Amino acid sequence: MTQYPTYCRGITLSGNPCKIKVKEGSYCRYHKDQAGKNGKQRKDARTVNIPGSFDNSHNKGNAPRLYPSIKPIQQPNPRKPGYIYIYTYEKLFNSFVNGSTEELSWLKLDNSVLTHKNSDRRLEWNNRNEILCKIGMTTKANVQFRLNEWEQSCSFKIVNLTMDNVNTLIRNANRPERDANKLSKLMSKLSLKKKNNKDSHAAREVRHDITLRSFKNGGYYNDARGKMTLQDIENSLHQLFWKKYGKGIIHCSGCHRTGEDYKRHIEWFLIPIMDLPTVLETIDNFCYA
Repeated sequence: MTQYPTYCRGITLSGNPCKIKVKEGSYCRYHKDQAGKNGKQRKDARTVNIPGSFDNSHNKGNAPRLYPSIKPIQQPNPRKPGYIYIYTYEKLFNSFVNGSTEELSWLKLDNSVLTHKNSDRRLEWNNRNEILCKIGMTTKANVQFRLNEWEQSCSFKIVNLTMDNVNTLIRNANRPERDANKLSKLMSKLSLKKKNNKDSHAAREVRHDITLRSFKNGGYYNDARGKMTLQDIENSLHQLFWKKYGKGIIHCSGCHRTGEDYKRHIEWFLIPIMDLPTVLETIDNFCYA
């Protein structure tokens, strides 16, 4: 019976199957040390398909050739735990607390996408009911580390929108600007009915009935044991809030840029201040699930 040469079953230093043909035994002289006892195949071998032009048609029906196993490359774990966080500009936050937009000349709102008018590309910020928010994710041990990185890249201080900070915004929402005409303020107060005063106060009451189960270390913690990864949660929140509130398109003079006075941002949300408690609850529900 004619004996056909077979390929060596050894593995080269580069991790590839040896291509040397052997007439006797299973290994060439370079890979004999890879054989088990009595020259037999080691038990930790696995099946490997080898591309090549060697005619193996005579071996049809036989078991596939075996080669020593190679340790697989460890892939990064996509289910790493981490935090979802939400923040805004510090100067924008302070404008609601102080009742003044004097320090917001660097921030321009772009409504041209909605109105299709070039004159609406860079509008002065004078919104007293809504605030710009951004939602992100991090696997760092503390959310503040990530916020510090954002400050360095944007050149503006930012504020973590915790529940306490949201309540501060709610208490100051709809306040008139500090430099408004004092007589107009007085007349406005005199014209308000008691009922309206009560309703206005109730509308701006802070929320103490919210329990944020996943909040710690400045963000909403996800342990990566659920069905959604941290990236999935972030993407889902973005799509949900963009669909509900739209995108807050702005021009900012703080970020690093080349040859332009302002950089255009499209990743912000323009959220009513009174909706922020519900937004935090939604983030918490996603991360706690």
